[in-house]
Amino acid sequence: YLGETWGSPRVFRMPNNGAGDNNILDDEYVAVLTGGYGNGSPLIGSNVYVIDWLTGKVKKEIKIEDKGYDSNSRNDITNSIPSSPIVINADAANSNYSGAIVYVNDLEGKITKINLTNMDQTPEYDPNTNTFSTQRKPVNLYDKYTMFDTMASSEINNRYMFHSMDAGIGVVTKKLWLFGGTGNFIQLYREGFAPNSFFVFKQLYDTAGNPIEGAYADLNGDGIINTNDRYLKEDPQADLQFGFQSNFNYKNFDLAFNLRASIGNYVYNNVNSANAQYALIQDNAVLGNLPTSVLNTNFQNTSDVIISDIFLENGSFLRMDNITLGYTFDRPIKKFASNSIRIWAGMQNVFLLTNYSGLDPELAGNGIDNTNYPRPRTFLVGANIKF
Repeated sequence: YLGETWGSPRVFRMPNNGAGDNNILDDEYVAVLTGGYGNGSPLIGSNVYVIDWLTGKVKKEIKIEDKGYDSNSRNDITNSIPSSPIVINADAANSNYSGAIVYVNDLEGKITKINLTNMDQTPEYDPNTNTFSTQRKPVNLYDKYTMFDTMASSEINNRYMFHSMDAGIGVVTKKLWLFGGTGNFIQLYREGFAPNSFFVFKQLYDTAGNPIEGAYADLNGDGIINTNDRYLKEDPQADLQFGFQSNFNYKNFDLAFNLRASIGNYVYNNVNSANAQYALIQDNAVLGNLPTSVLNTNFQNTSDVIISDIFLENGSFLRMDNITLGYTFDRPIKKFASNSIRIWAGMQNVFLLTNYSGLDPELAGNGIDNTNYPRPRTFLVGANIKF
């Protein structure tokens, strides 16, 4: 049963007889909902339910195989799907079928594709090369396969940061793009490493020092580049943090400022990883606007490079938060025994010194730069009058 489901249902019209059913008159409205777990449920793991929209009865429980516990994997993850399913219908995909294709992602780092259409065949998919062949294979209603598997639970407490999945169709390419909050799972909790360490591929470069698109080091030496070749590199936490505040007075002048520094924190530049590719110019109804870093990498496609360690940057910085300069006039009004006027001017967000190529390395989140907003520089003037 559902347990404590965390997702929202998606409702659409589904062919009741599955493959080859082109009679839309007897299609059924169904709600697709992901299963969860709670104290009162038997920890059933990840699954998807197809529910008759009119009667509320479960038409089909689609179980997604989870990694079991054994002495080698020591899998300690109780799996579930803590998000709503992604539903792609024929109109969105610009394809000729009825029903919908459903995608779900779970806590073990898997993305599973489920067929709820009347299609009777589909291209063969090779998960090692992430490509489709010209060969076709039969497909039936409720068929599923795991199209992405990060093998998240191969070690104890090997948990991924979970990001809800979303999808879109390219305006020009008409291709389906699946993406999460960061485009992929880019951070990882693992014993012996700092929390939120970045989980990336090791970028390869040509003899001239230019990055080779989609070329990564085969770190485990098995001759195949896949998730097993990703490694943990750096983390968003600073090794050292400093603060310095000072006040100076000289005759009638006063000067005060505040400095802060962070050393050793790293930032995943998701602005560049998700947008600095030439293909995005052609994938919009209007002229695209790309980060200038694409001129240095010459990358073409986002999916080829988004998990590369080339987008990890040292986010160390020195920032002056504010500065104030004042001048005090003693007894400007002679008839009063004691009076003064202090005129001052100040600035907030004075300067930032950093080698980080993005907007600002000081992020409110976990070291992923994708929704950062520019800090304003504020100028202030004032006067303090005493008498």
